[in-house]
Amino acid sequence: MIIESAVDVCFIFLKLYYTIGSGFPNAHILLPAAREVDESGVLFTGHGKWYNSSVIQWGCPMNVNCFSEITESFLRKRTFPGGIIGYGNAEKVSAYPFGTLDENHLATESALYDVASLTKVLATLPAVLTLLQKGKLDLEDPVSRYLPIPYRSILVWHLLTHSSGFPPYSDAYKWASGPEEILKDIYQNPWVKEPGKEVVYSCLNFILLKKIVEKIVGDYPAYLKEAVYEPLGMEKTGFLPDKREDIAPTSFRNGERLRGLVDDELAYYLGGVSGNAGLFSCMNDLCRYAQEWIRPSRALVPTVVALATRPWTSRIPGDLKGLGWAMHTSRSSDGPLFSSNSYGHTGFTGTSLWIDPDHRRFVCILTNRCFYDRHTAESKDAMWEFRRRVGQIAVSIMDSERAG
Repeated sequence: MIIESAVDVCFIFLKLYYTIGSGFPNAHILLPAAREVDESGVLFTGHGKWYNSSVIQWGCPMNVNCFSEITESFLRKRTFPGGIIGYGNAEKVSAYPFGTLDENHLATESALYDVASLTKVLATLPAVLTLLQKGKLDLEDPVSRYLPIPYRSILVWHLLTHSSGFPPYSDAYKWASGPEEILKDIYQNPWVKEPGKEVVYSCLNFILLKKIVEKIVGDYPAYLKEAVYEPLGMEKTGFLPDKREDIAPTSFRNGERLRGLVDDELAYYLGGVSGNAGLFSCMNDLCRYAQEWIRPSRALVPTVVALATRPWTSRIPGDLKGLGWAMHTSRSSDGPLFSSNSYGHTGFTGTSLWIDPDHRRFVCILTNRCFYDRHTAESKDAMWEFRRRVGQIAVSIMDSERAG
């Protein structure tokens, strides 16, 4: 181990603290790898840890070095400055942090990331489903019952499956005077097509769903905390986090690097709390959420999980969707080793969560892809490839551990 800076000293102290303080005397300490800096100035580091669903435990999972080659390859391409990979099942989770948050601070399992469109399935979807469980909302409810839209044939399930007919996005943030004017433009959007005829992925669907939830519960973040995050032990997940060094920064806006402010334009100009984006989370919390979908018990009920994760759009053109979730296809970013019943979602900033219900396991990724390159096809294609390769490696590791 090469100790190069105060960051290394602090990191070792935290490892010792959590290992000794966890009450597990047999836990192994796996210190960060000696840090290597190549000629381009890219910093490489990787270390493994695992924890169960109730108590964080520092330890050394098998075969985490399988990730070193793939992560270093994409770090050299400057796809992202770093991130963290998580994978596991309802009982055990392994995590592999790599690289840095901002070329200075190490990526860790507790660092906060802008999860971008994972907000749709980490916030908006569970908010809707818990209201469904309580009988306060129905999938067949017309959206016009709650919001001032002129389209009476659009139902709640159309929004959840991206078959509402709304266009993908709105540029109202470019000219609107504030959030209310943006929302008015979305409500009265003239380009809406007939619902139920085609799947078109749209951020507007989930902006509308969030507003429906607000109509029913009032305070949207408070409801999520009470109904979802606190029952699952997701202590760091939420909107508008305080600015601090353990938040992964993304792109620039108005001449300032975004750190703790959402990267998505619509969510940003809607005040940072939106149904399509805006949520910040860490790997610890993301894995706890994935475990709830594998073994629902604390926030969701099994019947609702089954309802949300079946194919809803198999008979209409477009991508195959569940409620909120994308369903597995040969081109989806989970990779070829996931079962045909798998479901997941990705985020623009370089995040993803895929769950395989047949094998009761999941793989999730948090990065800040937008730190270097926000819009080019090369960056997006590289992230798609990274997700698939990570999925293949993680599934292979889990299979080998189970066989052993």
